[in-house]
Amino acid sequence: GCPLYAIAEAGRGRICVGAFRYVDGVPELQGEIELHRSAEWTPDLSDYALVTGELDGQLVDRLNALEGAERLSLVSPAGSLRRAGYLAELAWDRLASGSVDDLDTLQPMYVQQPLTGSGS
Repeated sequence: GCPLYAIAEAGRGRICVGAFRYVDGVPELQGEIELHRSAEWTPDLSDYALVTGELDGQLVDRLNALEGAERLSLVSPAGSLRRAGYLAELAWDRLASGSVDDLDTLQPMYVQQPLTGSGS
């Protein structure tokens, strides 16, 4: 029931962050995907939280040094690598369960500047 933060590298020291909550066993995006400077993003640690996705060593070190970091669970280093095989595995599981997208309405999502909360 705790928040899940999914991270994707966006280049130039930036990350895309999606905050999710589990609803009926399925992660559901809460709000919009946000663009942040990796060196400045901090998860809400008022509760336990999970952080997954593309976490580089600097981000991991910084998150582990935060006050309240004992309430934080981070993806393993191997699990934070960008690999097409992970995406293929997720897609295969969805296909096998009969969960498919409507190709007529499927659209890409683009995260644009400005950085969330930076005012620039």
